Amino acid sequence: MKKIITIIIMSNIVSFTSLLADDKKCKTFDVGCKVGKFVSDTKEFQKKGLKESKDQLKDAADKALEVNEKMKKKYKKK
Repeated sequence: MKKIITIIIMSNIVSFTSLLADDKKCKTFDVGCKVGKFVSDTKEFQKKGLKESKDQLKDAADKALEVNEKMKKKYKKK
């Protein structure tokens, strides 16, 4: 009896987790749905790319300042 209850509970959990999926499914000829999904995917991609670009520029600026300080020290000694 306990095995049957456990199996029923597990099957319910599995079926509910599939309902919680965040992936949007569009039908074949549903242009509005496909356009909306494309726009949201593009926005997310751009946000991710913008964040990575900011980090990359910050790192490059820090390295440039570091090199600038080394050059100042090197040429002030002469």
